Amino acid sequence: MNVPNKIALTPAELDGHLAEQLQFLQASAAAFDAGFGGEAKRLAVALRILLHDTPASQSLLGQLGRKGMPFIDTALENVPNNRAPYCGLLSIVLRTGSGAIFQAPLDEREGRETAFHDWWERAIFVDNQGHETSRKNIVRTAADQDGGAHVDPAIDAKYAGLARGSSLGWVSTSKEGRRVMEGAERAAIRQITHEIFKSLIPDYRLVPDHTAASGVAVEGIAFTGTPRSSRPR
Repeated sequence: MNVPNKIALTPAELDGHLAEQLQFLQASAAAFDAGFGGEAKRLAVALRILLHDTPASQSLLGQLGRKGMPFIDTALENVPNNRAPYCGLLSIVLRTGSGAIFQAPLDEREGRETAFHDWWERAIFVDNQGHETSRKNIVRTAADQDGGAHVDPAIDAKYAGLARGSSLGWVSTSKEGRRVMEGAERAAIRQITHEIFKSLIPDYRLVPDHTAASGVAVEGIAFTGTPRSSRPR
């Protein structure tokens, strides 16, 4: 498309931008894995550039014609009538002496191929009130409201509940006492980043570092009973 006072990028230039964004993701993912959880916000900005389309702007993968490729989905399936909070992308890992944390399972979780829209829009969280949150919701809110590219004076309530731990209700107990487990949105962004690497980079593989963990990881907790559809949304 020709726009006055602008020059269209060549395919090679678009490929160069893709390579740069993947480098940004790799650098921020390494920093996140080294313990700097705030890097999740910069991961979200690069993910938004790659993936998010609006009426006024087109995602980089869209410009490259690559959103029709298979996307790797590592989320566990939610159990029908599950009454427990659903955290499809995450593991809960017990750390020796310091309680539990949410963690991205990376390649400890098998993935399956899915279409972009289903991958981007499907729920990866269902909180204790039955509210659903997708990859799109998480990435956009982290980038647009929670300090990735902008800080809003107020942020999306569902996202805030995940960040603060109030909407999931998981509690960790250690010698320091009991605490609400926070940061589910950050671990999810890290796993979304891993899924993008798996989708775009042939033979990409990475497993998490468990050197500080007790060796116990919990996944797929569910309690069945009253259907979620009967709960308020």
